[in-house]
Amino acid sequence: MRKIAIYILLISAGFVTSAQSSLSFYNLGDATFQSSNFNPAYIPSDKVMIGLPILSGVHLGYNNKLSYNDVITKTTEGTQEIDFKKALSGLQRQNMLSAQTSISLFHVAFATRIKGAISFFANERMEADLLYSEPFMRMITNGNASTLDEEISLSDTRAMATYYREIGVGYAFRNDALGIKIGGRLKYLQGFANVSTPENMRATVRTDDETYNIDASLENTILRSSGLNIMDGSTGDLGDHLISNGNRGVAIDLGMTYKMNDYTTISASLVDVGFISWKEDIENRGISDTSFNYSGINLVGIWDLEETVKDSLIDKFELDKSFDAYSTILSPKAYFSYTRGLRSGGELITSVGVRYIQAQMKTMVGVGYRHKIGEWFTGSVNVTRLPQQFLNLGAAFTVTGGPVQFYLAADQVAYWDMTEFKSFDLRLGVNLVFNGKTRHINENNQGSNPYFNKIVKKKGGGMPEGQSFLGRSIEIRGIDGIYNIIRKQRRRALYKINKDPRGEKRQIERKELPEPPRGD
Repeated sequence: MRKIAIYILLISAGFVTSAQSSLSFYNLGDATFQSSNFNPAYIPSDKVMIGLPILSGVHLGYNNKLSYNDVITKTTEGTQEIDFKKALSGLQRQNMLSAQTSISLFHVAFATRIKGAISFFANERMEADLLYSEPFMRMITNGNASTLDEEISLSDTRAMATYYREIGVGYAFRNDALGIKIGGRLKYLQGFANVSTPENMRATVRTDDETYNIDASLENTILRSSGLNIMDGSTGDLGDHLISNGNRGVAIDLGMTYKMNDYTTISASLVDVGFISWKEDIENRGISDTSFNYSGINLVGIWDLEETVKDSLIDKFELDKSFDAYSTILSPKAYFSYTRGLRSGGELITSVGVRYIQAQMKTMVGVGYRHKIGEWFTGSVNVTRLPQQFLNLGAAFTVTGGPVQFYLAADQVAYWDMTEFKSFDLRLGVNLVFNGKTRHINENNQGSNPYFNKIVKKKGGGMPEGQSFLGRSIEIRGIDGIYNIIRKQRRRALYKINKDPRGEKRQIERKELPEPPRGD
């Protein structure tokens, strides 16, 4: 048992591949195509968007309760060793080691004539989560005497690691008259490898404070796996496995934004709602459902120690191995944001994110500021509170020059000492964007900031045509900061109708308007 604790603590201190949060990137709104991973309703203003393999998106992150310095200590001789007492003091009741990695394979998206967007995409994704409790770690490191008369739930100790590919199609549209955007994505999932414990696993251990007898109850204590032998090359063909295999699933993403008034926009989404059925290279190992009381080893006949231990403890466990197919769900995520326009032209954003992990809910919150300069720059800064972490400082930005857009987002920019790192989240990539001749006004300009010109409706109702100039709907050719670029306007006349008290027309006066300023 002590070896298990060592493995968990070492993994906690050194497993730096990736994790969860990305609120800094989420606060960029609809600035990039990748924003649709958080909310499918986000519609970038570009006409055509293209993503190249790997270059268009890489996500790395990490979230852990313990840092390297929380686990490792230096001895007086100058060597390093694991300090269990120090590590246990840094744990909370429930703890998590979470990791995520995502690599974009491609994406193609284009705007439609009915104020929407269609997209096709593929991503390579890896997720790993280890959940464990402080009492469980204390019991296996300090012995059961440290948890006398305390029921330890092993159900809180769970694991899930999945490697899969998603291929999907998305569609989003907006209704400017109602101030809403709605989007959805349907994803086909191809699973490659999985290690997991079932969500219905139940296990408890209690040590009597007088007799020191151990009462244990085990139900569905199984460690399932798929594809591990293929991945390490011991069986099957890895190349064929990574192209197509029997591990399949589906998932959906849903999202919306609603412009409440000229100042305020709210957004909500639910993503990664789906499952994968695992059928290839299955190996399940577990302990048959049982309940028992363990009172120790009878020292009579100690000369036959092996048989004594077997009779007293080992025979209480019946180890099972099976090859039955099983299914796992993804880790669904929900996001909500409240955006308020400011007189400076920027926006204040409050965001909340929730992730479902192995029957537990993990929540993160953040407050940030977003500002846009023309069509070439969008940036945000924010303060976030991640699961089991203190406040983090994050930032994100996109820069567009010609058809090339670069974006970078980091949720942890304050700490640079690697031995103190407990969490980080990094996203970066390069997209190709083509705007066409006419650009729509995106959410950052029309959604929540009242200091931009308002959209007007057609006569008799219906969808908006663009913006108004001198009372007439016009086409927007582009945006330069807070200014809208329009075509040169001709001289117009204003007709005034005077009526008598009975409502009959008496005369019509015609007044010439001054010539509008020249230029585009």
